[in-house]
Amino acid sequence: MTISKLILIIALCVLTPSFAHAVGLKENSVVTDEYIRLGDVFYGLSHNEDKVIGSAPAPGQDMVLNARILLKISKKMGLSWRPSSSMQRVTLTRQGTVIDRELIEANLKEQLQNKGLSGSYELIFTSTLSPIILPPEMEATMDVTDLNIKPDRNWFEATIIAPSKDNPIQRQHVSGTIQRMISVPVIRGALRKGDIIGARDIEMVEIREQSLKSNIILSSEDLIGLTPRRMLSPGKPIKDMDVEAPIIVKRGEFVTMYFNNGPLQLTARGKAMENGAKDDLIRVTNVASSKTIEAKVTNTREVHVSAF
Repeated sequence: MTISKLILIIALCVLTPSFAHAVGLKENSVVTDEYIRLGDVFYGLSHNEDKVIGSAPAPGQDMVLNARILLKISKKMGLSWRPSSSMQRVTLTRQGTVIDRELIEANLKEQLQNKGLSGSYELIFTSTLSPIILPPEMEATMDVTDLNIKPDRNWFEATIIAPSKDNPIQRQHVSGTIQRMISVPVIRGALRKGDIIGARDIEMVEIREQSLKSNIILSSEDLIGLTPRRMLSPGKPIKDMDVEAPIIVKRGEFVTMYFNNGPLQLTARGKAMENGAKDDLIRVTNVASSKTIEAKVTNTREVHVSAF
């Protein structure tokens, strides 16, 4: 065997184990119990994968190991791994069953309904409603106990127990106010002055009753046929002052004047002296007699008079 072949064989023997056990980071890892093991952080280990290196985060919570901590672990465990930059890190997530805010609120509303609370409302909590974390093998269940309602103050309080009152692993006291919701009409898209509001332009949204002002329009029927005084933004409650009846008779244009007296109906040509919306009283000049009289706007370019 030549010296060159011998050197090559030695080199292969030295390099092969290194490649077989190249150690790398598990940048995102799920921890299944209360301890962090070496295999939760690194892959490519030849041994010690189950070696405990610390306590795991609480169920459902995360823990981040930065490059400095990872280097300490690597050195202590005799690994060849070294961070390539200070930005390297591992995020460890502890398995858990999460009962989130939406589920807690849904259970509370169901119990409030059983207590006789009806209609649409929101629950405003006095403090942050934290999610409840249970061990991963448990279902996301809960019981609502000690529910107390004070209707005169729109106040409630209760105790949340998970997964059940017979197995009270987690307990949380909640309290807050009951905010009644009112449906009001809003427009779907921006409308400008002169646009006529139709049924297709309107949708209903809910707002808190305490935000309701006396001049907000409550019925979609009260909006149909009106026009904005200025641009209206979609999704916002509309006030009385935001809309008006559209002008259907314009100052200076000719109109048809109608006079009714029982079966007798007369018409004449007139000239509008001012703008008018439907049912407005405006001044109109009779073209034939040049007499100016008061007329009621009834339709586009049409007015009714009590005398010619």
